[in-house]
Amino acid sequence: MLGQIIIYLLFFSIQSRRVDRWILPILPIIIVYAGYGIYLIQNKLKKPVFFVLMFFISISYLYYPILLTKQFTRYTPKSNAYLWMKENSSEQSTKLVYTEEGLDPMNKLPYANVKKVEVYPNQNAQLYYPVDPKYFDYIIISSRPLEYYKKPIIQKNFPLYSAGWMEFENSLQNTNQYELIKEYVLSKPNLIPLSDVFIYKNLSPLKIPAGSRY
Repeated sequence: MLGQIIIYLLFFSIQSRRVDRWILPILPIIIVYAGYGIYLIQNKLKKPVFFVLMFFISISYLYYPILLTKQFTRYTPKSNAYLWMKENSSEQSTKLVYTEEGLDPMNKLPYANVKKVEVYPNQNAQLYYPVDPKYFDYIIISSRPLEYYKKPIIQKNFPLYSAGWMEFENSLQNTNQYELIKEYVLSKPNLIPLSDVFIYKNLSPLKIPAGSRY
């Protein structure tokens, strides 16, 4: 049975897409083996040494649950970014928003061009290229959708798509044109599927051409 568990873990570990719930079928068996392993260790070690070992194991185990409670807060990076923009940007300012959520709170802001970034080829995600940010006063980007184009398989299959998004992201690093004025970042490692949010201000925005699709 132990061999089957190892094969199961190896099979799903080499997949390009990993999902936590895939481990659930073998989790009860792993818990049984872990309990038996602790029993064997207890019989081989002296009590003081065993208790010290269990203490450090418990500390390492509790690290992630404690981190998770800090990341699950009332305000997410997206909601914090929305509240900041609401308080600190004028209603007339234009905003370009890239997000993975259709119900992003930025939709509530006036003159906000909110674009949901698709991530699956069967949704023709590779056909959607970024908009030129130089025509907007603010550019608000979420981290998770921008991780998609960096995947090796995407860069291999859709090189022009990846290059377009890389050029977009690199352009925001031009400090003569854009200033990172606010960021809302979760502690790492990020244990929940939430994006960090970065708000850039365009220092010299251009006027949007008449009749453009922006």
